[in-house]
Amino acid sequence: MGSNPAFCRFGLALVGAFLLFTTSAFAQEFSPAPLSVPPVMAPTPRAVSPAPTPQAADTHVESTELGFQPGTGPAVGRTVSYRHKLYVVTDIRTVGGGPAFSGGSKFAIAPAGRRLSVGLKAVDPEKLAALGGRDLSFN
Repeated sequence: MGSNPAFCRFGLALVGAFLLFTTSAFAQEFSPAPLSVPPVMAPTPRAVSPAPTPQAADTHVESTELGFQPGTGPAVGRTVSYRHKLYVVTDIRTVGGGPAFSGGSKFAIAPAGRRLSVGLKAVDPEKLAALGGRDLSFN
């Protein structure tokens, strides 16, 4: 067996692998490389602006009256047209209770296709005059 060249190569490879994996270089504990760039910290704001005061709605209508599918409607703060007048959406309520969600998008949704009641406040005529004759996208 000792004179078989294939067996000798296998034996040498086996001894080499054993020595390779038992040396101290592979037995050391892993440590990540040190950070070369420190983490960026956001500046602390000097003054916090107060939250806007909620506006009371002049009227509440179902979102379907504004042209939306059941269970969807405009998000709070959006401008919509209703009966040839401009309104700002002041609140969204799910008919029958439950949450409504907008997540910062242009639209609000209700779970399971429930209906939405949209609170509307008429746009101040002075603000309307400041808009001039521009073409407005209402939804």
